[in-house]
Amino acid sequence: MWVPERVCSDIKTLVPNLGGKKMRKHLYGVIAVLMALTMLLAACKPAATPAPTDEPSTPSEGEPTEEMAEGFSWDNVDPSGQEVIFWHQHSKEREEALNQIVEDFNATNEYGITVVAEYQGSYGDIFNKMLGVLNTLDAPDLVVAYQNQAATYQLSDALMDMNELVNNEKWGLSEADKADFFPGFYSQDVFPNFGNQRLGLAPNRSMEVMYYNMDWLKELGYDAPPTTPDEFKEMACKAVENPFSKATVDGAKGYELSIDASRMASWTFAFGGDVYNYEDAAYTYDSEASKEAMTFIQDLINEGCASQVVEAYGDQTDFGNGTLLFAVGSSSGLPYYGSAVDAGAQFDWSVGPIPHTTPDPVMNVYGASVSIPKTTPERQLAAWLFTKFYTNPEQQAVWAKASNYFPVRASVAEGLSDYFAANETYKTAFDLLQYSWFEPPVPGYDFVRDEVSSAMAAIVDGADVNETLNALNESANEQLAEQLSQTSAPPPPPPTAVPEPTPEVNVGTEDHPIKVLFVPSVDVDFMISSGDLIAQALNEATGLFFEVSVPTSYAATIEEMCASPTDTIGFIPALGYALANQLCGVEPGLASERYGWNVYWTEFVVARDSDFQTLEDLDGATWAFPDAGSTSGYLYPLAIFDDLGIAPGEQIEAGGHPQAVKAVYNGEADVATVYFSAPLLPEGTWQMGDSPDVPDEVVEECGPNDEGKLYCGGYRVLDARSAILTEAPDVVQKVRILDLSGEIPNDTMSFSPDFPEDLRQVIMDAVVAYIQTDACAETLCNEKFYDWTGAGPIFDENFDGVRLLMEAQGITLENLGE
Repeated sequence: MWVPERVCSDIKTLVPNLGGKKMRKHLYGVIAVLMALTMLLAACKPAATPAPTDEPSTPSEGEPTEEMAEGFSWDNVDPSGQEVIFWHQHSKEREEALNQIVEDFNATNEYGITVVAEYQGSYGDIFNKMLGVLNTLDAPDLVVAYQNQAATYQLSDALMDMNELVNNEKWGLSEADKADFFPGFYSQDVFPNFGNQRLGLAPNRSMEVMYYNMDWLKELGYDAPPTTPDEFKEMACKAVENPFSKATVDGAKGYELSIDASRMASWTFAFGGDVYNYEDAAYTYDSEASKEAMTFIQDLINEGCASQVVEAYGDQTDFGNGTLLFAVGSSSGLPYYGSAVDAGAQFDWSVGPIPHTTPDPVMNVYGASVSIPKTTPERQLAAWLFTKFYTNPEQQAVWAKASNYFPVRASVAEGLSDYFAANETYKTAFDLLQYSWFEPPVPGYDFVRDEVSSAMAAIVDGADVNETLNALNESANEQLAEQLSQTSAPPPPPPTAVPEPTPEVNVGTEDHPIKVLFVPSVDVDFMISSGDLIAQALNEATGLFFEVSVPTSYAATIEEMCASPTDTIGFIPALGYALANQLCGVEPGLASERYGWNVYWTEFVVARDSDFQTLEDLDGATWAFPDAGSTSGYLYPLAIFDDLGIAPGEQIEAGGHPQAVKAVYNGEADVATVYFSAPLLPEGTWQMGDSPDVPDEVVEECGPNDEGKLYCGGYRVLDARSAILTEAPDVVQKVRILDLSGEIPNDTMSFSPDFPEDLRQVIMDAVVAYIQTDACAETLCNEKFYDWTGAGPIFDENFDGVRLLMEAQGITLENLGE
């Protein structure tokens, strides 16, 4: 799980914890204020996509609507002069078309309403931003939302029931307008679980389709695309042995599978099943249909007839150059597949239903609707009036042609005859809408989707299908029950970003390798040798060349990133990132995850036989810290000492976390400040408020197990003490944890300011995939290195609290450690 629920579900966890002790009222007061917002964002952020073009606008004055006063009537609400903030995910041509619709509304509505359309990243980005502003006036007035996302918001009663306005005689839709919507689309946003409230209205839809190369099929001896899985397999396997004559590059692939929860749902539908049982209100990933579908996919891959998409839009690229016979993806990708073919092998192609075992196709239709968060009646009404305009037939026709989404109104479809004639593949896909089915619109499905992707990836890699899907189903239903039991929604893990295809660039070549810098926080020799293995693995995954180094300090790492602005990646902590961003505009890419946590802590360690009982006892103590550029080792403890009025005595810059622990172990320092990662317990999971150290009764049992891991009875120790286990196997017996700081954003993989935009996602995807391999356990994922167990996107605003601490302490790159 990318973000533990306990990090986000309760704002109290944002206040620093004292290792299970009750919070002293004065302690960390300043830090709690400075860090609350940052930690909420850091724990709840998602997927890496381009940053919003503008900051969210300031909302209107007033309080969010909680309950309408007795006697309230929408007829008496005046929307005049309101500003409507609309959060959306559209970019490029779609954003231009949407902006034109907005401009037309702003120029023609009689109430002087001004809509401001703001790009806020991907669906996942918007979902996570929404979780931070629900039921506040910082919420937008209109937001794109999938049905399951709207359901999650409504666990907090954060959306208005649009039926109030849809059915209002003065402001609503006429009966003819309602009847004009396709019934399936119109009813999709009405939620029985919430008293049949309407939580959205659909402006568009798309579906999963099979793309196929008709010219290649004819060369293989077929006159039509496959309609059954057996036919699909036969054709795909035959294509591998018989490359397409018009292909512009060498190679032949039958089918490329993109790892995505919607892909699993589509194939399950095609095999006559579903991923959710609506009568039992439960996921059914363990159904026979799901298992048959995933076994079918696994067999295709094992027999060499299919492979996994390994780079963003790789299936589009391969399809266009004539080396891929079949692809499955959204119908909204029609123009992109068409462009790929036009720029590539220029063959006859089309789309059709995914081959199925059912009498008729079962098409996975999806799309985000627009929802209206609860703010004020005036803002909500203004947002509705724009929604009504956005979905009227005239604007729908404009939007369908510009976006290649399907319209949601029958009258619009009837008026698209010329467009259908000019875009035959669009018409073919549109005609399949009669076979529509949908993924589950339940709270928390965003969270489950990430686990589905992990399960699919495991199956592709050869995992047992039955065991994998059984485990997935159990976990998905646990998450569903957890969601439905809550009054507010936790944040989801980041979705996989979908960047543009990688263009030709002049970095990452053998002559101009990409520089990869690791801060010297652990054993440098091990980091260098392991870094070379990482570079080799990334080269194999991306075709790019990398050169690894470990600068002499955190500051030197930052300076090197700024000195090489076009070609450098740095693995740097939160403080290092904030300084580098301030110095030259370094940008974040990924943040690490360790055993389910994307945050960590400072631990204050002292000799086990010392008399120190509280942080206040450390006044005048000799303090060892890893590096003045270390977030957990220096910035946070410095702020804590300052807040408590503690003046350490001699200060030792040890050169790394292991060295700082060793200073206490050897008696050279009274206290060391180093990183704390939560221990793994014999039963259950470590929670904020639990003791950070192992119980006294198992201390004497602490030592390396057969695999060289630090265990104390059934407890696995993962904090900085484990880094010196080899040379100090009795480190836990001699060094104890005195206290913890509050949560800190995990360390990052960041990019130099002018690093090629289109290479970033390729590299991030490769790193995320590498973390899942056995090879990573010997390098980046090793306790002697950075001990990463996962990674997810991180954003610049996640570090605002770190910046506030820097400012409060007067820390700059020039005065680090002074």
